[in-house]
Amino acid sequence: MDRITLQNYRCFGSEEQSARLAPLTLLVGPNSTGKTSFLALIRALWDVAFREVVPNFREHPYDLGSWDDIVHNSGSRTGRADCFDAGFEFRSFAKTPLRIISVDAVFGSRDGTPFPVVRRVGQDDTTMESRLGDDGDYDFDFHVGEMKWPYQPITAVRLPGHTTLPSFAHGVTPYTDSVVADAGANAVVKLLAAMMDVYDLGRPFAAAPINSGPRRTYDPIRLAHDAAGEDTPSYMAALYRRNPDEWEYLKRELEAFGKVSELFDEISVRSFGKSDGDPFQLQVRKFGR
Repeated sequence: MDRITLQNYRCFGSEEQSARLAPLTLLVGPNSTGKTSFLALIRALWDVAFREVVPNFREHPYDLGSWDDIVHNSGSRTGRADCFDAGFEFRSFAKTPLRIISVDAVFGSRDGTPFPVVRRVGQDDTTMESRLGDDGDYDFDFHVGEMKWPYQPITAVRLPGHTTLPSFAHGVTPYTDSVVADAGANAVVKLLAAMMDVYDLGRPFAAAPINSGPRRTYDPIRLAHDAAGEDTPSYMAALYRRNPDEWEYLKRELEAFGKVSELFDEISVRSFGKSDGDPFQLQVRKFGR
């Protein structure tokens, strides 16, 4: 993602705001200035664009609350906005020269949660748009230059209980037989290919301050990744038991950090058995002076 835009989202008001992203981007600011909201939005937009699911704005580690907590509230007579808009731009290298692709979404309230009622994907003069109608069906609209393809209704997955969004490819399929050789169809197919090229990069990883909930004894081994670091003790124990060389390297680096920061001098794993399922301890020592 190279650029994020947002409007009427959390503390970001009715004027559209944007932020360019560099290979390393730092968010700096006091509490309640939108850092967490911004990070949660990056993951949500990725889900709408590439995973084609309704984003969960309460997914760990970013719990933003319900619709009333997420849509901007001006505090004036206008109160809360009816919807919020967000989008991003990215560069695609999918078998073509470099192209800038834009993804935009309009979120409305469905069952008290944000739901993408409009989605747009664009590249050069090619645009695809899906809209959720009052009848619960999606209408797809395709623009290539001055050419416009008519709406093609797709039955939506009903809420509540389902979070899947129909793919843009579903809207293209009905036209394939009649316009497959048309330049417009080719442009749309190239756009879809560029989207899939970026999808292969994987979903953004959401992290939070590590807080693994220290325990006197850990049991059993847990290797599933967790944004708050619940798997960190198990990862260290697994290295200690299965790969002593890697564990010794990590142990040296951690102890070097501990000494420089003056937080601790030694860290070790104490196992209460030989199998992976046996309990263990992480022992941290600070030597006296």
